[in-house]
Amino acid sequence: MPKLFDKTYFNAEVFEKYVDTIERERTNELLNSSAIVERADLKTRMDEQVGGNIIVTPIAGILSGDADNYDGQTDIKSDSTNTFYQKRVVIGRAHSWTEKDFVFDITGGHDPMKTVANQLLDWWADLKQDSLLAILEGIFSMAKAEDKKFVDGHTYKDEVFGQVTLNNALQQAFGARKKNFAAAIMNSAVATQLENLNLIQYAKYTDSRGIERPMALANLNGRPIIIDDSLPVSKEGEYTTYIFGQGAFEYTKAGAKVPYETDRNPMKNGGEDTLYTRDRFCFAPRGISFTESSMVSLSPTDEELKKGTNWEVVKNEDGTFPLNQIPIARVITKLKAEKPASEGTASPAA
Repeated sequence: MPKLFDKTYFNAEVFEKYVDTIERERTNELLNSSAIVERADLKTRMDEQVGGNIIVTPIAGILSGDADNYDGQTDIKSDSTNTFYQKRVVIGRAHSWTEKDFVFDITGGHDPMKTVANQLLDWWADLKQDSLLAILEGIFSMAKAEDKKFVDGHTYKDEVFGQVTLNNALQQAFGARKKNFAAAIMNSAVATQLENLNLIQYAKYTDSRGIERPMALANLNGRPIIIDDSLPVSKEGEYTTYIFGQGAFEYTKAGAKVPYETDRNPMKNGGEDTLYTRDRFCFAPRGISFTESSMVSLSPTDEELKKGTNWEVVKNEDGTFPLNQIPIARVITKLKAEKPASEGTASPAA
């Protein structure tokens, strides 16, 4: 019978050298979509920060003002440009994995540390997407008066997610700017309902065994839909779908002094290796600032990113950032109740 050592099964008599890897359930398509725009130019400012992980960047307003009559006797009035200032927070994360030499010896040369290295980029992508979803939960938890206007105006509720739900939500939140739609991300249960109605089609890929499988990426009326089961589901059975316009978030990879390093302890457990990884990054939702009102350390946790008190719509002395220019919205729906098999069926004649 196979035995277990350090979470690894092996056959004490005869070990057949093979390694199987669990298929990834998530996709990084949101991070790769046009909803995320990279701001590499801000990396230098983040590197130069002293005493904190907060930077402030300007957002230029749109020119306004009525034209004066040019008739040789009317004075020309002057207006000034309207500039907003957005606060961004740098998120820092780190982790490590340790593997024992003995695992290599008893598995016929399978190197678990190589497996860790091969999956590291996907691990970081999943972690960053989790932080992005935490930010979304936070900005839709804002409760101050002006911030609540954004939350209410960019939340579309429908009984179930149907054929026109996405289009109506885009119209409500973005108006004429709905043409700049980039992507939506929804729970697989909601996507399955749409699939049953033949409203979405899944992209497919071929796995390592040559089997064609559906990806966590679909298409709804020509619009890309990303499937992710980590999206919020309320106790009342309400499912949240997020929708994004182009440039909904600006992303900056701040980096770490030592992003990767290994350490070897030849004594512990007969010898073991540890891989350490670190990174710093920033997701800034357009038109929304991080307030840092509830942050214990210099890097916010995902739980702190979920707090509405840590976010606010960008404002200045002249007013609030135009809400219809914040290309982020959410749709809240329930699943369509399935009718019992007996419902609507006539009783057989006696």
